[in-house]
Amino acid sequence: MINYDVIVIGAGPAGLFSALTIKNKNILILEKNLNSGKKLLISGAGQCNYTNGCDLTEFLTKYGSKNKGRFLKPALYNFTNYDAVKFFEMAGVGSVVREDKKVFPSSLKSKDILDVLIDKCNKNKVEIKYNSRAEDIIYDEINKCFKIKVKNRVYSCISLIIATGGSVYPQTGSTGDGYIFAKNLGHTIEEAVPALAPVFVENYNFQ
Repeated sequence: MINYDVIVIGAGPAGLFSALTIKNKNILILEKNLNSGKKLLISGAGQCNYTNGCDLTEFLTKYGSKNKGRFLKPALYNFTNYDAVKFFEMAGVGSVVREDKKVFPSSLKSKDILDVLIDKCNKNKVEIKYNSRAEDIIYDEINKCFKIKVKNRVYSCISLIIATGGSVYPQTGSTGDGYIFAKNLGHTIEEAVPALAPVFVENYNFQ
């Protein structure tokens, strides 16, 4: 058994950012890919539109019903889109805002965003284990800890963060693992439905 204060499953932007903000704890990130931020690097056609410059109240209307917006309100107001821009600017990554309010790093390179997140994780002494897919998670009621099985090892932690993303891009590792983990831990999962999806045309003859 290998013990940590906090374990984060997933080394995408959410997982990395969660880990770098936690202070004075022994933190481990488990990532099933061979490197971090695989989906981040291709977002925005590799340019990474990491937030939006619209008024924060507009964010609350973009998540379906009014109740869902209310549920997200504490998180959105605790760290706003403006806070995100300031965070990266203070790390040396400027931003540009398009007419449609999408915010990109001024270099238009998603790698610059990823590099900041990894650098700050390193400064926070976060340990990242790659090629380490979480196979199963249980909560030990007796010892009050989570136990995560990875290959022939078991890691334990007091606090667990599931940051595996959705099931939108399996090639990048987003295969919906988090839904299974959360359900097995007793959470209610709403059925995922497509929001943005590609259209594939059969027998496409145009060049």
